[in-house]
This record gives sequence, structure tokens and C-alpha cells, in this order.
Amino acid sequence: MKLAAVYMMAARDGGGCLHIDVTSDLPKRLWAHRNARPGHPIESLPDHKLVYYEITRNLYAATVRLREIMAGPTGTRGALIRTVNPEWQDLTEQVDALVEQLTESEEHHSKPASQWAHRQRHTNQR
Repeated sequence: MKLAAVYMMAARDGGGCLHIDVTSDLPKRLWAHRNARPGHPIESLPDHKLVYYEITRNLYAATVRLREIMAGPTGTRGALIRTVNPEWQDLTEQVDALVEQLTESEEHHSKPASQWAHRQRHTNQR
């Protein structure tokens, strides 16, 4: 499941480093940041946590939102994070749960009713 998003990552130790970017596949990008090799085009951020994200309709909308965020003073970025994540917790698990929920919803709407019923019966038998 691909999700266009603007996101912010902060250093786990509470340092002042804040990485802001856009992506068309947020879970994949988070994995890439944590596992990138030196010299890889994706910046390696193994000691960072996801502290903010906004899901958008498409990559263009995410880029527009990124520019809005970047145009403001630096202090407004922290305020924006605190509006949805006051404790600056790592939101990676939240993204994973959202992807799982959307994937299940997509499967439900794309399968014929008989296949959906078969899957439900199989799941309930476990």
C-alpha cells in the first residue's frame, strides 16, 4: 500500500536534528532511512524516530505541504509536531497499523463477495 506523505523525523536522543521530506511510500521510506548504507541516495537515519506525518492525496499535494512547512519559521515545525504528538513518540507503529487497515479495506473492496466470505471463514477457523 503506497501512501503519499510529508513526514518529519527527529533524533532519538532529543537533539535538534529534524529531517523533513516527502514520499509516495512512507513505510518503505522509513525502512530505507533506518537501513541505508553509507553513500546511498536515501539519508541514513538509524537513530531517528518518526514524529510527524501527514497523508496526502498524491505526491504533488505532499510536496506543496512540504513547501508550506519549510516556508515557516523553524519554531513552527516543533509546534506542528506537538499538536499531534506532544510527547514526540515514535509513530512508526501507527503508520504500520494504518497501512494494514488500508490494505485490508482495499482487499475487501476488490474481491468478489464469495472470495471475501471464503477468506473470512478460513480466518475464523484458526
